[in-house]
Amino acid sequence: MPRGLDEESRATIGRFAIKAIISAVLGSFGEIGRFVGTDGWLALYALFCGVFALRRGERFPSVSFNYWDEVCWLISASAIFHLFLTGSG
Repeated sequence: MPRGLDEESRATIGRFAIKAIISAVLGSFGEIGRFVGTDGWLALYALFCGVFALRRGERFPSVSFNYWDEVCWLISASAIFHLFLTGSG
């Protein structure tokens, strides 16, 4: 059994990290009452990843990480940011 992650899984993790960083940067520009914060950007990226997964015909679960895994991670991160940063449910 090979050790470590395959190339597709590493690419998925890299895309997620980049999107999380960009979301944090874009979300930090807003003030109180902002239109879209970090949680909103993460949710928007999750929506786009879902569309990409459907267009590519990816299956969940898969042998390696793919866009569906990224959708799950982005939605989870968005919910965490929403709960802890805005203080509302």
